[in-house]
Amino acid sequence: MLRASAAPGAAREAVLVIPPGSVSEVAIGIARATNASIVIADPALGRRKVAGLKGRMGAAEAVRKLARASGMAAVQVGPNAWRLVAAPRPARSLARPKPARVVPANYTPAAQSPEAEGAPITVTASKRDLTFAEVPGQVTLLDGRVLERGGVGGTERITQRAATVSSTYLGSGRNKLFIRGIADSSFTGPTQATVGQYFGDLRLSYNAPDPDLRLSDMERGEILEGPQGTLYGAGSLGGIIRRVPRAPEPGETSLVVSGGASTITNGEPGGDAHATMN
Repeated sequence: MLRASAAPGAAREAVLVIPPGSVSEVAIGIARATNASIVIADPALGRRKVAGLKGRMGAAEAVRKLARASGMAAVQVGPNAWRLVAAPRPARSLARPKPARVVPANYTPAAQSPEAEGAPITVTASKRDLTFAEVPGQVTLLDGRVLERGGVGGTERITQRAATVSSTYLGSGRNKLFIRGIADSSFTGPTQATVGQYFGDLRLSYNAPDPDLRLSDMERGEILEGPQGTLYGAGSLGGIIRRVPRAPEPGETSLVVSGGASTITNGEPGGDAHATMN
């Protein structure tokens, strides 16, 4: 439950200039400007994105506009207090049956790529194969093709693209990873790490540094913010980083080859290459 309230005082009209943001951010702006108290029943509703508010208005009008913009309902619970709840679902109307579709006998539907636009995103790190919208937590998904862009890389490709993941930057094979800044120390020791790392369903380490695996032939990366002790046990207080390799495809033959080269001042040139065959 999220609560936005201002210091006690009489309700008043105010000139609102609130930028776009989440429902909770706009509600805080209304509460501060009008001395109102606004409670959001469900934290998930408070993360919805809405347009900002501009103009002179009272708390009641501002709260009603916020509720309409976010698809919620505003319930007044006091002289200058409101509660934002999920809007009731409209009653279902009886749909007329659609006419049967006639398909020619020689019709063969075109194969649709799993990466097609609009395809549902399934988060497997939750261990229940939930869709992205159903996961009860903050999830970051990184496409494997993005992680492989620019040559073969390691864990730094994840830390560069995920704002919640940070590293000690001590060097490859010595780094310690943190999610949301939850850390015990920058040094590795006998205690379990605060971030659990997985390659598919296999745990990579317990109290060791980040193994810095090369991210080649990856389908995606999943970052599930913690605590995740209920699903993954000890060593997941900060969250989970899961590397999902690209699964083999029976009946299909393919070969992917890539390489890279680099030069540095006052140093020797370098390069890398990798190949994957299905």
